Amino acid sequence: MLVSFRTRPRLLQSFTTDLDRIRRYLRQLDGAGSTALYDSILYALSQSRNSMNRRQALMLISDGINTYGRAELQETVLQLRKHAVELFAI
Repeated sequence: MLVSFRTRPRLLQSFTTDLDRIRRYLRQLDGAGSTALYDSILYALSQSRNSMNRRQALMLISDGINTYGRAELQETVLQLRKHAVELFAI
């Protein structure tokens, strides 16, 4: 699954084993604009519930800090812990 975000999260690719497709999407991304970081993490977390994998993790690639959106850090961390999802930030 691949989610992009600026002022809101956007699902680019649902769960897939097609790594070439993910790579193509990644090459098209840029770091301009606002960053709804926490909203996007919570969105990805909600989408991850559709995964068939027992162990779930999110990999976050961002060029900055949360500058937009409604979600706050404390709630985001609480939800990650509650659902036992690991977050790896790059």
